[in-house]
Amino acid sequence: MKLKAIFAALLAALMFTACAPPAAPTDSTPAGGPSSTTAQPAGEKVVTMAISSTWETLMPFNTSSNYGDVIFDQLYDRLVFNRGDNTFEPRLASAWEVGEDAKSITFTIDPNAKWHDGQPVTAEDVAFTAQLVSDPAINSSKRSFLNYFEGVDDSGAELSADSIGVEVLEGNKVKFNLKRPMDPEIILGVFNKNFFVLPKHILEDKTVEEVNGPDLWEAPIGSGPFKFGSSIAGEEIQLDCNESYHLGKPDFDKLVIRVTQSANLVAGLMSGDIDILAGSGLAAIPLEDWETAQAQENLNCVSIENYSYQYMVYNTQREYMTAEVRRAIDMAINRSTIVDQLLKGEGQILATPWGPNHPYCNKEVYPPEYDPETAKQMLENAGWDTGRELLMMVPTGNKVRERSAVLIQQDLEKVGVKIKLQSVDFPTLMSSMQNGETDFGLVGASPAADPDDHKPALEPGSSTNFSLLTDPTLYELMKKGLEATSFEARKAIYDEEQVKFREICNLSMLYSPNTLFAYNKRIQNVQPTDSNFLNWATWEWKVD
Repeated sequence: MKLKAIFAALLAALMFTACAPPAAPTDSTPAGGPSSTTAQPAGEKVVTMAISSTWETLMPFNTSSNYGDVIFDQLYDRLVFNRGDNTFEPRLASAWEVGEDAKSITFTIDPNAKWHDGQPVTAEDVAFTAQLVSDPAINSSKRSFLNYFEGVDDSGAELSADSIGVEVLEGNKVKFNLKRPMDPEIILGVFNKNFFVLPKHILEDKTVEEVNGPDLWEAPIGSGPFKFGSSIAGEEIQLDCNESYHLGKPDFDKLVIRVTQSANLVAGLMSGDIDILAGSGLAAIPLEDWETAQAQENLNCVSIENYSYQYMVYNTQREYMTAEVRRAIDMAINRSTIVDQLLKGEGQILATPWGPNHPYCNKEVYPPEYDPETAKQMLENAGWDTGRELLMMVPTGNKVRERSAVLIQQDLEKVGVKIKLQSVDFPTLMSSMQNGETDFGLVGASPAADPDDHKPALEPGSSTNFSLLTDPTLYELMKKGLEATSFEARKAIYDEEQVKFREICNLSMLYSPNTLFAYNKRIQNVQPTDSNFLNWATWEWKVD
């Protein structure tokens, strides 16, 4: 398929650049910092992975950030594994087949897959999970990724009880019926990225209140390479090896995933308290520590390029935050200073969610215009009150993002826009944007390669539409792009969407930072670029 070939060629080339990719964390530090290692029994092989901010829940469908994905990826299974070069390999599904009319995709579930309690994983579990998440009574921030299938509305909610177009077939197969013919890589790359299979035999008798509540997810049962062991809220979670994992028993006994401030990552790696970073915007070496990390004999250091982005969210429901004002503010931001000074050139400026290295990028909107004098005049024409002070919330933990907020504050003050910065934790930022309690928020994302992954952020009423945009123009264009079945047809639609994106300006895309990734040499067979798409093949790692 042409699209697949383009992604594979592009990303394969990027994999071997010495210093490159992803994104941006958020942060919370456990008491005692990286040295607060929980004692382990003698002889156990333990790998400690760092993330920069805490997860919200172990319910994989009811979370608004990506910090939990590295945990979900160990506890549960996705249907397929998305490699860093955007190729797909078996995971829970041993094979898959696209219908001749491109209106269905059928997955064969690996007969050796078992739940952590020993029960077999079946096609019934896959269908049940789709039915559960499409039920609007179930709290889910990721329901929209079901919208491709028959029997649900555009938000992914079922039209009637269990109406989602999923069928269990003989031979432990499950068939997903699509609303329209589409490129199957949308399903493999976007839907699959958000679809973790849950156990029917445990959940089918639970009430809606139980599924929506916290107790059921304190020690969940999955089918992934690691089982839940224990956790300290906001600090760390310990996972135990699943010796019966169908893709192979992991080569170590315990995986500890620990919340660690970015400033402490190199110290933890040097001391051995941390073995590996989560990468992909979840944890990366701060730029100022990169040379120190590279000088350590015990570390492998890799710079990975991907499609992650950092952006500023506007509260479009503020009466004074008109499209003209938003465009003026966007024009007043000097993105080059952020990339040159804060990233030392290790990144690229963005005008849309799809940067210059993305196959769907519309080069006509690049580079984004920087013109503070014109911006100032636009604000005057809009009747801007220079005495008004706006609130910008900035999540803690990612130092480049925190420092970029100060540069943006200075840029905007030059054109008469006063900004008050407020540092908050990531969950507070999410709820504040969703409730319209701030004028701006700074956020990062690690999207799938397919542009449709961005659609929920533009859907009116979506829980991830942090700008509270009610204008459906961008969302309708994204839907139109989904309906086209060739790369050329989709590219033309997304080119148009990017022009409109710059006009509506509900989000200001800022920069795509390189992810500076590191791991201890005691771990072999790590593929760092796999984390670009929130996949970690821990069962393939070899640990000394």
